[in-house]
Amino acid sequence: MMKRLIFALLGNLFSFMVFAQTGVTIKVVDAKTGEPVPHVSIKIKGTGKGAITNSAGVCVVQAPANSVIELSSIGYSTDTRYST
Repeated sequence: MMKRLIFALLGNLFSFMVFAQTGVTIKVVDAKTGEPVPHVSIKIKGTGKGAITNSAGVCVVQAPANSVIELSSIGYSTDTRYST
């Protein structure tokens, strides 16, 4: 009985953690030209999650609210943003 109760509580806690994450759409453009920057590495700090922008400079990542998002690409400075 106790194992079932613990399993049920852990299952509920996990579901809350899953729903606490939101899809964050990121579009990366060059500050000078306004052109999209493809193949930018997007990392959610403190997790193993990340993505790479497509040819239009866009990607979607699942990130908890108020997480730190790091963007990096060869030839550009690394930038840090916060999800909301």
